[in-house]
Amino acid sequence: MSKNTNNKNRQITGKFIAIPNSVLDSLAYRSLTGNETKVFIHLCRKYNGTNNGNLVIPYNTVEKDYNLSRQTLFKCLKSLEEKGFIETSRQGRKGVLSLYAVTIYRVDECLKNGYSTHDLKPTIQAKHSWKHYNDKLKSQSNNTKPCK
Repeated sequence: MSKNTNNKNRQITGKFIAIPNSVLDSLAYRSLTGNETKVFIHLCRKYNGTNNGNLVIPYNTVEKDYNLSRQTLFKCLKSLEEKGFIETSRQGRKGVLSLYAVTIYRVDECLKNGYSTHDLKPTIQAKHSWKHYNDKLKSQSNNTKPCK
């Protein structure tokens, strides 16, 4: 019997998110707080393969589902952007939600009625902006010398 026979019964049902091991194993990802991780996972979960740059995270959903206040969500989004895990693709205003792109995936062209829904240019490859923050953390850890 071949090895593939055992794998035939393994079917992934439902939706799932794919986060590369290189991201999960990085110092940058490990430095995220629990709330930042919740927000990042939520945005990754909204990605369907064709809508990066058009990801939303409404305050009322976060308050209800994740028990996070508006202030905490704002701080998490700001921190995730500073660390390079997300970028704002459209700044929100009264009555209009902000849109985000996750940098571990490529930015997609999202059109509505023939017009782009966000301000980012579509990319062929993921930007992986978090790697800059990861390199910064690595250099900081290399510069710290153990006490004798």
